[in-house]
Order: sequence, then structure tokens, then C-alpha cells
Amino acid sequence: MAAAQPTLHNVMSLLEGISGRLSAVEYKLQCLDNMDHRMAVLEKDMKTLWLALDDKVKTVEERVSKLEHISDGADIAAEQVSS
Repeated sequence: MAAAQPTLHNVMSLLEGISGRLSAVEYKLQCLDNMDHRMAVLEKDMKTLWLALDDKVKTVEERVSKLEHISDGADIAAEQVSS
């Protein structure tokens, strides 16, 4: 017995199903592209924040170092006065 040939209606139904699946895949790929773009922006912002934080830390370290030197000088002066 020979296999029945698909009708145009059957072929169109299958193509519509394939088209729907391709649309879903395209939508998911678009979402991934959007996420990739957002991650790139986030990475850039994090680098900017890291550099700003690093600058602040350097400034604070310099101020602490100056205060330590002043404190050491005050300790030496206090020892000289008390002796």
C-alpha cells in the first residue's frame, strides 16, 4: 500500500508550526542580546565605580599617613618635654 501524499493543508499546518517555533527562538535570541547589552553597561558602570572607589581609598590612605606622621612627631615632642 502506497503512502498517502500530504495535502497542501497539512503542509501549511506544519509550516505554521515551524514558523511559530522559529518566532519563539528569535524572541529568545533577542532577549539574550538585550541581556548581553545590559551586562556590558553594568560592567562599564562597575569599572567606573571601582576606579572612583580606588581613588577615594588612595586619598584616605594619604590622609592617614599624614596623620600618622603628625602623631609620631607629637609623640616625640611630648617625650622631649617630659624628659
